[in-house]
Amino acid sequence: MTRIVCAVPRPYFWVQTRRLFVQAQMQPTPQLVTQRLLDIYANPFGLERVLLVFYYAWLGLITVLLFILRFYYESEFAQRVWRHCLFNFISIVVHRLLCVLLFYYLMQSDFK
Repeated sequence: MTRIVCAVPRPYFWVQTRRLFVQAQMQPTPQLVTQRLLDIYANPFGLERVLLVFYYAWLGLITVLLFILRFYYESEFAQRVWRHCLFNFISIVVHRLLCVLLFYYLMQSDFK
């Protein structure tokens, strides 16, 4: 339930971030475009930052608790929940890697 509540404001942040990207695209020089793009990621929205930190702290806390409890309560459910946590972390890492690869590809491609 906590994850769902933290995800509710995400579409609002997506729309606002897209608006900032469009504003950056309209800058008159490439240097100003670069500066605006860097500012977008250097200064995220305050609530977005709090929710992101809370989400990662929640994942970390639950993972540590499950890791410890796994040794005390051997059950099929505990193994499945532990596997679910591992898949969450793997998906976070894979997502970050794909974003970096996409950024590299877009920087190297010619859109003219």
